[in-house]
Amino acid sequence: MINDLKNIIYDKRFKVTVLKEKIDINNYEEIIVFEEDQIIVSAKENIVKIKGENLTINRLFNKELLIEGKIKTIEFG
Repeated sequence: MINDLKNIIYDKRFKVTVLKEKIDINNYEEIIVFEEDQIIVSAKENIVKIKGENLTINRLFNKELLIEGKIKTIEFG
């Protein structure tokens, strides 16, 4: 059980969780673009492009960010 808990706490995988008008990104490397209508984030071999309106970063912790706003598209590349 302790090993399972450690794996959850120290999870190093890149993860994107989409909620209503929110996107939670874990284990990203860099915010490449931060504009009101577009945010681009990189992680190892992934790029995530979020397009929308009034996009803001409401939470910015160590390797985690929460984006809020009217999200129109999410592209992975």
